[in-house]
Amino acid sequence: MRRSSHGTKPDAAHRNGTFTVLAFLLLLIFGILTSSQIRSIAVERAQLKATEQNYTYYAGLIATEKSYMADVRLKMDALATQKNSLQEAILQGNGADDELAQLKRINALAGFTPVSGAGIVVTMDDTNLRTPDMDPTSSIIHDADIRQVVDLLRAGGAVAIAVNGQRIVPTSELICNGPTILINGMKYPVPYRVEAIGNPDLLSSIIDGDEYLGYRKAEGVQITSERKDAISIAAFDRADSIDGLIDALEVTP
Repeated sequence: MRRSSHGTKPDAAHRNGTFTVLAFLLLLIFGILTSSQIRSIAVERAQLKATEQNYTYYAGLIATEKSYMADVRLKMDALATQKNSLQEAILQGNGADDELAQLKRINALAGFTPVSGAGIVVTMDDTNLRTPDMDPTSSIIHDADIRQVVDLLRAGGAVAIAVNGQRIVPTSELICNGPTILINGMKYPVPYRVEAIGNPDLLSSIIDGDEYLGYRKAEGVQITSERKDAISIAAFDRADSIDGLIDALEVTP
């Protein structure tokens, strides 16, 4: 018996209708996903642009503040020089030569006078080779690292030391303060520039041969030393607050 071909038409029409509906739903879902993705990209771009604008704004503020602080420091240095000159003139005018010599000696020992001469510059910075498995605490410069360098330079006979322009005196503090280090009450980020006036060859050999600094360099931090024929280190500029700094060092039983 021959099969009738009329029974297949409704099935084909049904399949075609189902396919059309599925295609429509797929296209609708695809359109929704595409639209959502486009909106998401637009939001991310807007957020990125806002972040870039904020970064530019705050970077400008930081640059302005740094420039202002540099100007203030120059004015303070000029005033300190003027004050020292007036003190010397008064003592000389009164014939107090012995007192003047003693004052100069005390100021030099206390770091209240600028010093120039040959020495070295030690530059310290965080690692620039970070890996996912790296210990974050070992890849950055800490206050202990700077203190190690300062102590080594002192032991090597350095007559004057400064960190990022701050003169180091017996009351100076080097304390970690978040991503910065507090030096004489001022916050400084990396890199750190340690300047020391003394025998360049001796100081350089002490820094380069230190076992602890060698270990830190093996961990990835950057510590280099460079001999200099001429270095100028400014005077300690917090003489007015020296009493408070001394009180902070006293221990009450």
